This record gives sequence, structure tokens and C-alpha cells, in this order.
Amino acid sequence: SALDIDLATGNFFTKSISSNSTITFSNPPSSGTVGTFTLQLTLTGTGTAITWPGSVYWNGDVGQTAPALVDARTHLFMFTTTDGGTKYRGAVLSDYTS
Repeated sequence: SALDIDLATGNFFTKSISSNSTITFSNPPSSGTVGTFTLQLTLTGTGTAITWPGSVYWNGDVGQTAPALVDARTHLFMFTTTDGGTKYRGAVLSDYTS
């Protein structure tokens, strides 16, 4: 199922996911304007796979390879874009006890 993060509605979002899901981003600020947001994501299922937009580049020099996540935990994702959403730089603080 698609889970849209509409950047026109705020900069902090919470989602709980129990099955494989696709995250999408919509309505980023225009190019030249910094847009940042945080996603608090709680995984409640087992073997849950998250598909991220192809425009996300992760910290730690892993490029577009998303970090591995642990089920039954809460994860905080931070994203920044400066080019109207063409590229998002993503970072994660993971594995908080839900």
C-alpha cells in the first residue's frame, strides 16, 4: 500500500506499518527552498519491507540502499531536499523500543 507524506501539511509525520509498504513524498517546496521533515515509523509486523522513493539518498555513503530495519521497533527518519524533491538526503535513528 502507498503511504504518502504530503510535505504541504507539515514537517513531522507518524506512521505505523504492519505489512510491506511503499512510502511516497508529495508537494515538496520549490527548488532553491530548503525542505526538511521527520517521519516516525513504527513497524508492527514481521518481515516488513519498506520501499522508498528512488530520489532518496541515505547517509553513510550507501547511496540509494535503504538501511535495514528491525521489526517491532520505532525508527526516526530525517529528510532534506533543496531542489524541489529531485533528491532527498535521508538519515535514520533506528531501533527504538516501541
